[in-house]
Amino acid sequence: MSQVAERVLLDTNVWLDAFLPRRAAGRAARELIAYALQHNVVLLYPVHIVPDVFYLSFIAIKRSLQGQGPDELVAQAARTTAWEYVNTMHEIATAVGADGSDVWLASKWEHLHPDVEDNMVLAAAKRAKADYVVTGDKQLLTHAPLAGVAAVLPQDMLDVLSKIG
Repeated sequence: MSQVAERVLLDTNVWLDAFLPRRAAGRAARELIAYALQHNVVLLYPVHIVPDVFYLSFIAIKRSLQGQGPDELVAQAARTTAWEYVNTMHEIATAVGADGSDVWLASKWEHLHPDVEDNMVLAAAKRAKADYVVTGDKQLLTHAPLAGVAAVLPQDMLDVLSKIG
């Protein structure tokens, strides 16, 4: 891993923090993304997180809109906004694909970290040669270095980038 953060992979929770209002880490996630875009840092996301970003956004938006109109209209508004979030993620970051080799690699880390989704994030970081994984997942932060991947909180990544740039 290089000292310079040129390629930064964002985990599901960072995207959700950036998109959804009222999430505790939202400000740091939005500032990190804005800084990275302004300073030509390549933002990455594992393609396998797209359904989670969509679904979790949809549920959060739908809950926040409950009682503000007919259920069908609330669901449509939530669905439209969730798609906007996914499309924004796709526009500002590069998807990191996956194949059977990622599943194989993720399974090899099962003894280090039992969470298959987190291990797939680590496999995506390895595939993309990411300098850092940015996550708010405390277990992933703890276990990523065991897989040879640097992982930091959004605010810490912002600090790293601002010192470099």
